[in-house]
Amino acid sequence: MKFSQLLSAADLAAPDADLDADVQHVQVDSRRCGPGDCFVALRGVKVDGHAFIPAALSAGCSVVVCEDRSAVPPGVPCAVVADSHIALGRLAQAIRGWPARKLRCIAVTGTNGKSTVTYLVRAILEAAGHKAGLIGTISYETTVRSVPACNTTPDATVLAELTDEMVQAGCSHLIMEVSSHALHQRRVEGLEFDVAIFTNLTGDHMDYHHTPEHYLASKRMLFERLGPSAAAVINADDEAGSAMASATVARVLTYGLSPLAALRAVIERIDASGTAFRMIAPDGEARVHSPLIGRHNVQNGLAAAGACHSLGIPLEVCADALARVSRIPGRLERVQVDAPYQVFVDYAHTDDALKNVLSALQPVKQSGRVIVVFGCGGDRDRSKRSRMAEVAEKLADHLVITSDNPRSESPQAIIDGIVAGLSEGARAGADIRLDRREGIRRAVEIARPGDVILIAGKGHEAYQIIGSTRSHFDDVEVAAEEMKRREARS
Repeated sequence: MKFSQLLSAADLAAPDADLDADVQHVQVDSRRCGPGDCFVALRGVKVDGHAFIPAALSAGCSVVVCEDRSAVPPGVPCAVVADSHIALGRLAQAIRGWPARKLRCIAVTGTNGKSTVTYLVRAILEAAGHKAGLIGTISYETTVRSVPACNTTPDATVLAELTDEMVQAGCSHLIMEVSSHALHQRRVEGLEFDVAIFTNLTGDHMDYHHTPEHYLASKRMLFERLGPSAAAVINADDEAGSAMASATVARVLTYGLSPLAALRAVIERIDASGTAFRMIAPDGEARVHSPLIGRHNVQNGLAAAGACHSLGIPLEVCADALARVSRIPGRLERVQVDAPYQVFVDYAHTDDALKNVLSALQPVKQSGRVIVVFGCGGDRDRSKRSRMAEVAEKLADHLVITSDNPRSESPQAIIDGIVAGLSEGARAGADIRLDRREGIRRAVEIARPGDVILIAGKGHEAYQIIGSTRSHFDDVEVAAEEMKRREARS
């Protein structure tokens, strides 16, 4: 494609140089550049892509899109734009023929629940006869291949590649998690969403956003970009929901346990086997018997049903599909080892998420105890460490505090930050294990018949990051090994 054609297709202004240069691919990483590529220089949080223009040109890049013309040598075809992030999204889609426009796109944003909601939406779409791709925290799935996710929301070039592959595979829908980082960094430019779902907003990512107001404003960006024909599916139980609703011109569908929600639930039963609830909409109702545990999963089910119902899928189809989803990787996932106690693994890494899953496990424990194994990630929001400790003390009977992904921080310093949130009595009774395997082993060793163990924080992750080293570590796998070791001794 000629540079002029690409710019026109992306609705960008013409460059001040050669319009006839051929462009093969759009790249944002100079290390991936080759002959005939277009390099887009992004100003990032830590580095400025303009500094890598010489490397991109040395690799054979033929044209450059940037914000600063002075960074480009004379004679190199260049388009100067106001915002390279916006340009990248448009260029990445345009060079592939705008594949995302051939899909009905559903976005999910919020602090907690995004992965569960995307899995539930996909289940409903498939039950209705649609083929859907999925992009999120756990993996990127095009129906042709599934790859572990690097980021909750990948960059625009990866999004274009994935959506193109989905279209080629015959997908009609895309469901994706959209993080606050991605919205603020404009990674989803070039995508037009038919439905946007808001799950909730609680304290997280203050290492990036610094203030709750900035975090909220970043989430609002998803709803600000919706058109009038789109649907905004918003949690009426969350106080930030009104801020999302007021940000959009899309038609708004509220959901929740509140009697004021347009799509609401009346819970009939929550126990170890799952949840039963009535799903009530303005145009009818349906009963749901979901294997997923907890009130928060009722809300997640409502979010998914609301999104799909807004696309014309009958409520009964939504209810039937929700009843068939029994497992979401690393989301209150039961470790399948026969033992007189139960072990669950969950991704809960915020105080609100930890509260939700510990609350969900109360009816499961019956007369036993809840033992929680948790830590906090290094180089991430430090303010939530003491809050997570407070939640754990309130809702668990025994605490095992251990390492999560300490990254460049001292594991002991992170644990000290957690312990600071405990009362004196809880500090005295807590088990501290720097090594995560030893923490899991300790929980398994002290478990009695009827107890429930929650291993929180990492969920589906199959690695642990200590310093700059990323090693294999899977909570489900390690828990199963420790359970089998104990049962073999019994």
